[in-house]
Amino acid sequence: MPKPLPAVRRAVPLEESMLLSMAQSPQFVVEFPFLSRLAGYAVSTGPGCSTCGGNAKSVQKQSAIDAVKLTIFEMPDEKKKTLKRLLNADRVSVILRIGQNVVERSF
Repeated sequence: MPKPLPAVRRAVPLEESMLLSMAQSPQFVVEFPFLSRLAGYAVSTGPGCSTCGGNAKSVQKQSAIDAVKLTIFEMPDEKKKTLKRLLNADRVSVILRIGQNVVERSF
């Protein structure tokens, strides 16, 4: 008897935790090498202040996440289809703040 296919998720938002999780998965990093930018941020460093550099790490992490989201925005349709297949999703959404604007894209 064939194994049943897993249920497809209707919508998957690519938020920080999802992106960090994807960056730890070799399957995703092989297909999307730009995720490797996030590999060093998987473990939370906790709160920090500007005097010890903790705040600077947080800013760097957010910049890396924003860069990954922007790259996903700009991916060709074929790569977006691959991402949806790997996430087992009908629809993927990405929200990115660009300056004062918040941009959401779904595919």
